[in-house]
Amino acid sequence: MRKLNVNFLRLILQLLPPHKRQPIRLFVLQSLIDLLPVYNVFDIWRSQQCRLINMNSQKKVLESYLKMIIHPSVFILTYTEMLVLISLFVEEQLISVGLLSESTVLLPLLDELNILDGFDFVAFVPAGTDVEKTKIEIEKFKAIDKHYKVVIQ
Repeated sequence: MRKLNVNFLRLILQLLPPHKRQPIRLFVLQSLIDLLPVYNVFDIWRSQQCRLINMNSQKKVLESYLKMIIHPSVFILTYTEMLVLISLFVEEQLISVGLLSESTVLLPLLDELNILDGFDFVAFVPAGTDVEKTKIEIEKFKAIDKHYKVVIQ
């Protein structure tokens, strides 16, 4: 989002008609109107509302929102990230998966993923983080049919 640097003293000068631009009147107006603290509060509110409007249930968007609200070390692990993605090539073409020194790679099956336990995604938060606040923030933006759990590291 673009940050606007507003010079309020210059703005007051530009908004006054030329016949009212007297030094004493400008000084009184500039001392009465201190808009910088009000603008800073508005800027924080505006950036937060913009994030909420652009929020959806995508993993990266939810993860960046939780990093901003909860803690910078929060991360989300989904089921698809725990599997090795193997693309299908034309027959008779060699597909190498894993390290070159290994001949086989163990792929986790659905019931072998102990960390997920039937959940669609897991949110990992650092110790000392409020778990209930994390759950509330996730509930705001997760899809209806998705199940999750919060794990403290």
